[in-house]
Amino acid sequence: MYAWEGKHFDEIASLTLKRKPERYPVYCVVEGVQDGKTVRLTQHFRDLREMSAFLQRMEPRRWGLSGAAFIQIKAKLEDALTLLDVFGPTDQARQRHNQMTAPTYRIVNWGWEG
Repeated sequence: MYAWEGKHFDEIASLTLKRKPERYPVYCVVEGVQDGKTVRLTQHFRDLREMSAFLQRMEPRRWGLSGAAFIQIKAKLEDALTLLDVFGPTDQARQRHNQMTAPTYRIVNWGWEG
């Protein structure tokens, strides 16, 4: 179980942003528009499984997806995030993910620190 599971997104919105890369070496850089401004965020995770789960269950909420839109995007992301789980943070998986989340947000980059 991850520290953010079972919590409302408002409670954990900054959790992955505050983590130190030395302890949480897997990262993703996400970009989207909030309040009319382009925002770019770097988030850190323990491993690929945590990042995959967060990207499916929590990240869409950061960018305002809720209700039916949230349920639909979760289902769509499963294919791209399965690629992430199996093959790692490949460009193909990132592009597939971004096709599902455009134009709301996108992953700019992902991988391991160091």
